Amino acid sequence: MKLLQHFLPDSQKLRLEHWHFKDSEPHLWAVFTSTQTRAEYPACRQSSQRVHSRYQRTLEDLSMAQCRLTLQVKVRKFFCLNPTCLRRIFTERIPAVAAPWARKTLRLVLQLQQFGLALGGAAGSTLVKQLGYVVSGSSL
Repeated sequence: MKLLQHFLPDSQKLRLEHWHFKDSEPHLWAVFTSTQTRAEYPACRQSSQRVHSRYQRTLEDLSMAQCRLTLQVKVRKFFCLNPTCLRRIFTERIPAVAAPWARKTLRLVLQLQQFGLALGGAAGSTLVKQLGYVVSGSSL
């Protein structure tokens, strides 16, 4: 499990809890928990440690040896402690891993963009499907 931790994004802010492998697809699922003790709301720059709730983000990541990799990241929602802020609850961000609301990791997005620029939509889509990614030509 320690070896797998080194291949995955941002080991400083994420801790690998467990993983499981589906032989039928092949597909590796890795479950992470955020290790950040506080989070800052980007709009008002207020930092908070007061946890509201937790939820799980699902992110597609780079394939490993033609095996699809999905990250399930358990992140927290915090109360914003700034009384003038319009948003009372915000979700912690992990900018080195994925953009807010993204379904793919930043490193996967970068690689898909490179395929799209080099090959175009249809040809790029065909190649990335053979490499184990799920993406359409219009996404590239």
